[in-house]
Amino acid sequence: MKNMLLLQANYNYLANKNMCEILCGIDNALLTKDCGLYFGSIIETLKHSMAAEIGIFIKRFSQFATTPPKNMDSLIASLKLLKSINDMKKLSEILLESNQAVIEIIQNTQDFSSKEVLQLSEVAFEKSRGYMYLSILNHSIHHRGQIAGALDALKIDNDFGGMLGMPLD
Repeated sequence: MKNMLLLQANYNYLANKNMCEILCGIDNALLTKDCGLYFGSIIETLKHSMAAEIGIFIKRFSQFATTPPKNMDSLIASLKLLKSINDMKKLSEILLESNQAVIEIIQNTQDFSSKEVLQLSEVAFEKSRGYMYLSILNHSIHHRGQIAGALDALKIDNDFGGMLGMPLD
């Protein structure tokens, strides 16, 4: 389980790094334009994905790691500021730092089988830690796909890379 989660987390880091390189080269007016996505714009979709990663994965799941991420407090503080940040370079920095923190949490988690309850609004989910971790990692993939689709509609080339092209350690 740990190796699969680390593969997914490292892939998210690589794909997000590639995505951010593309997004940082796009005019902010296009990033904030309502593209018909659930969260409206590319930048708001990205912020939503980041909020889940920081607010759920890092804030909630770091308690299961033997050592919390070094930058956990600053990432949690940035969660409160996400709504007001529209600078893509700053968002990229926070995103990649949070991706690294997720990798650290997975590396420092030993038990992926224990059941946990995650309360989202009025719905409670009881699943294994590994399942919970994977669901948040997949959440990032889902929203990265929405962003890629919006970029396609705007006729902006994008290829965030695939897992098969990742270098192996």
